[in-house]
Amino acid sequence: MDNYKLILRIKNVELTPKEYINISKDILLALEEFDDVFKNFFGWGKNASSRSYFKSDKSDFEQIVFGHIKDEEIVYYNTDKTDKEMRWDSKSRLPYTNSYSNTTKIKEGQITITFSMGSINDKLGNFLISFPKYNYPKFSDRAYVELLFKKCLSMFEVEYGVVISNEFRNQVKLNNHKRWVGWMTYFKDVEIYNVLPAEIEKEIYQLGTLFTMSKDRPDSNNKQLIKKTIEISELLQERGCLDAN
Repeated sequence: MDNYKLILRIKNVELTPKEYINISKDILLALEEFDDVFKNFFGWGKNASSRSYFKSDKSDFEQIVFGHIKDEEIVYYNTDKTDKEMRWDSKSRLPYTNSYSNTTKIKEGQITITFSMGSINDKLGNFLISFPKYNYPKFSDRAYVELLFKKCLSMFEVEYGVVISNEFRNQVKLNNHKRWVGWMTYFKDVEIYNVLPAEIEKEIYQLGTLFTMSKDRPDSNNKQLIKKTIEISELLQERGCLDAN
């Protein structure tokens, strides 16, 4: 099965570790409310050996994630300019990043959520859900994935979003662009709705255009769909939609 992901490029906001952690907790709670499949996720930290399980009420979430996101190799900015350590109210030149999963084993149906934001330098942050390759057939169901996509779009100020597999992306990407047209795609541009051909399933959603290339989860070997997606990509390339990060 192709390795599918939900990817969002979101407006970055300068954050302290405390603010980033609070937003992260809100994201996980919102996904838990959306579907029980997102319950009982653990934090990864920088690698598998540093994974930590949270209490059922997440009362230890803040302390655990604070340890996960702290980077000993960078200098943090504090009110006391001589203090270079990460504190609850620090600022950072790099985004805070952490990942959460339901299991460490791919064959058990691993789902991973990654959220990166908060740098004083970046214009965009990132949010990603890696879909399971095993179990959980709902992640191949168009209706479910569309609801999940819309749920995630509603949680952020999104510039661009896509549901796509690595295999499909490699077939449809143009030049060295960092944005692609996938199974489902969102651009913060309502005018795209009028640019897309009438046969494309599309709607105005939030502050942009959301469209879907196929009823079923795309197969990267479907030459007709690949051709159709490349045509749409070329159309959007002319508008400069694929140029940004």
